[in-house]
Amino acid sequence: MRRLIPCSALAVLLAATSPAVAQIDERDTLIGANLASPLFGAYSVSFQQLVRNDLSIFVRPVFYYPRWSLLWQGDRSLVPADWTYYEIYADLGANYYPQNTAPEGFFAGLGVAPGYLYLQDHDKQEAPGFRLAIVTQIGYQLVWGPVAVAPRGSMVYRMPFAPLDSLEDGVLRNDTRIETVVSGFQLEFGLDVAIAF
Repeated sequence: MRRLIPCSALAVLLAATSPAVAQIDERDTLIGANLASPLFGAYSVSFQQLVRNDLSIFVRPVFYYPRWSLLWQGDRSLVPADWTYYEIYADLGANYYPQNTAPEGFFAGLGVAPGYLYLQDHDKQEAPGFRLAIVTQIGYQLVWGPVAVAPRGSMVYRMPFAPLDSLEDGVLRNDTRIETVVSGFQLEFGLDVAIAF
């Protein structure tokens, strides 16, 4: 079983990059995943549709659960060990390619990210709710045949629409880790790998 997964992945990669497969210029839909997001506890897939030579629209559904972060574990976790916190949201927006070479090259994007969040403190008090984020991003997409790789950075501003500070004794307001995760400005980094169709 251990050999089956790497061998299958290699077979798919070789098939996708073989000369028999059409070049990406003939395709206008990219489907992939953000390979960097698990470092931060987010698990994301992506869909990008070219609209013109300089414009694409994108959708990125995300499940964010800081406890599953590969980067911050134990005492360094963004959320106290006895709390439960997760988000389900989607980034919706557009990328602009100033060189008119979409989907290849430098891009800048703007979008929104509506989502649902759930918080439970150590006393099992719950504070579910909704939030909206404004997303700006820049990146550079490299293309090899039908495979596209895009390192990118994003500035995100999160606004919760949930009574998160209604938890007893204002515990949330006294825990800056939770405040940082739930609201305000954040920098995010991604590495999107996609196949074109």
